[in-house]
Amino acid sequence: MALTRVTNATQEGRYAKTMETLNIYVKDCSNCPGGMELQLFELLSPVWSGERVRLLFGEGEQRRTYTVIGWSDLFLGRPCKVKIARVRHCDSDAVGYLVWGGNCGVRILDRAAGRGQGGRLPRGYGRPIIWVEDAADLPKQVQKRLSSNEEDGEEG
Repeated sequence: MALTRVTNATQEGRYAKTMETLNIYVKDCSNCPGGMELQLFELLSPVWSGERVRLLFGEGEQRRTYTVIGWSDLFLGRPCKVKIARVRHCDSDAVGYLVWGGNCGVRILDRAAGRGQGGRLPRGYGRPIIWVEDAADLPKQVQKRLSSNEEDGEEG
């Protein structure tokens, strides 16, 4: 994951707008078979970061809350920080809330699911990223962080 800051200068040499772009790639791994090709997102808010986050999934009676963690290939696979920001997808112009983890994506923890990679992965499901359309589906502490004007913020 890389964060790139691009500043556009006007003809008079004055700086106009600085655009921050997230470059996200997820490698082909046991957590996320097939991985995800490089995707570019324009950052529209500060970034929330933490060890884990609880997110709502599903609709109606099927709606459930699951814990999401980041996943990295460090030491043959381990949890890492999970991050959330309001973004615009550079290819489609879709605006929403991006949830991402390490170079192996994110892991949605679910005790009812099987263990991956011969029992080495925690019970749950691996995904490259998670896209959330409505801020109301994010925890209050995440909503507060994303609406702030501070630089880096971390919750635990």
